[in-house]
Amino acid sequence: MDEDEKQQCVSRIISIIKELSVWKNDAIAIAGVDGAQLPKSWLDVVRNPHEFTPVTPRKNCIDLGMDCSTFVFCHSDLGPYNIIVNPEQKNVVGIIDREIAGYIPLDWIRTKFGVSWAMDFAWNGVGSEDPLLREWRDRVEPQLEREGYPEVIMAWKNWFNKRIALVGS
Repeated sequence: MDEDEKQQCVSRIISIIKELSVWKNDAIAIAGVDGAQLPKSWLDVVRNPHEFTPVTPRKNCIDLGMDCSTFVFCHSDLGPYNIIVNPEQKNVVGIIDREIAGYIPLDWIRTKFGVSWAMDFAWNGVGSEDPLLREWRDRVEPQLEREGYPEVIMAWKNWFNKRIALVGS
């Protein structure tokens, strides 16, 4: 794709994120569309098995400094492998894998693009910093910033590193 086609895809995904995040849930828990568990392993990174009851991810989000007074609807996995692009017109025509769609803090939408290697084109070693692999999230995250989406990227990275260190000790 050329630069204009890439930007068209980013713009469409931002539009979809904005459309979905209009739906709000004032409940006190992060949850799936049915009000039950939302499997967000990025919000419970070291527990095995993960704790997906609505209470634990909310507590972790509060600890990270996210606003948990209202939750917005989100696909939660808009990495490049879940976006279908028309090869002739180079435009987004569909999104798949909605199994982790649900209500989350607004801060998590942009934060996930900033921290999750699941948003990369390939996982050439977990957490690769290769700019070509990171291109998708490196295009979407700054656009979310321009749209006013908050983030807790550094807080999440510090939290993640502390939790991983605890597992190793």
